[in-house]
Amino acid sequence: MKIMVEQSLGRIGLGIASSLALIPEFHVSFWDVGVKPAMDIFDEFKPDLAVVSPSILGSEDFSIASSRYPNVAVICVGNVKDNLISPALSINSDSSEFPN
Repeated sequence: MKIMVEQSLGRIGLGIASSLALIPEFHVSFWDVGVKPAMDIFDEFKPDLAVVSPSILGSEDFSIASSRYPNVAVICVGNVKDNLISPALSINSDSSEFPN
């Protein structure tokens, strides 16, 4: 399985990537959004899973890339609101969204 982790996620992204890299069948790669456009990384790396920030979900180029690769599961690290695409999973530390 090929996993792409947005580099700007910092320590959280590094923790996710390092944990997933321990699984022998997984190939984990970081994606620097400022260097490589979404369509290029999708075409070149052909990820099965993308771990991204909420800001990426609102970008038109990521929306187009993910629509051309509909089998790529998207995990968002952060608060998801009003984006062009919806992630398969959102990891969010804001506990105020969940009632007691």
